[in-house]
Amino acid sequence: MMLRHAFRWTAAGLLAGIAGSAAAAYSLSSILFHVSAADPLAFSAAALVLVSLAIAATLVPSRRAAALDPMATLRQD
Repeated sequence: MMLRHAFRWTAAGLLAGIAGSAAAAYSLSSILFHVSAADPLAFSAAALVLVSLAIAATLVPSRRAAALDPMATLRQD
């Protein structure tokens, strides 16, 4: 459940980031040297790194939460 929630936020942020970076790349295309404004390798590499970091950042807390006993946790509060 936590991974699904994190993936939704990651996908929304990724789509917004790709749209924003594509617009910025086209506006700054005059100062880009030896790279096209719509370089698919650069966009996909950045997306892959961000998605893998988001999954890794969510995986650790979700594994800890899955290992807890719900009744023992509710009794402590």
